[in-house]
Amino acid sequence: MEIVENILTAQDGPMVKTLHDLRNMGVGLAFDNYGTGFASRSLLKRHPAPRFKIYQGFLRNVHCNDENSAVVQVILYPARVSGMEAIAESIGTEEQLAFLAERGCPQVQSYLFGCPVPAPQFFKTNISGATRRTNEEKA
Repeated sequence: MEIVENILTAQDGPMVKTLHDLRNMGVGLAFDNYGTGFASRSLLKRHPAPRFKIYQGFLRNVHCNDENSAVVQVILYPARVSGMEAIAESIGTEEQLAFLAERGCPQVQSYLFGCPVPAPQFFKTNISGATRRTNEEKA
């Protein structure tokens, strides 16, 4: 589940318990559009979301825009030191991808890898096919 950062800052108290309850039930949590509100290290420490998605506006031309580059590097730092997962969303070019890889951003969402598809199609293409290939390799 993705939680928009602004909701957390507006409803911090009640939200903390709810997010802990969800996490205890096994729900994966991520802060979406991280960096667009009042993001802080204390916010990341207080809430049980182990990952955050970097706002796509900061990633536009990140490889050739000094301001965006600096912002993204500052956002990536807490992930590196705390063991959180940073996810860069809406990566559109190989240059952006290379920039992020060089700076240790381990995950991206990008049409470079594929477009959104309905769940049954994803399962058929990526899950059942992978299971079938694995079983064939073992035989």
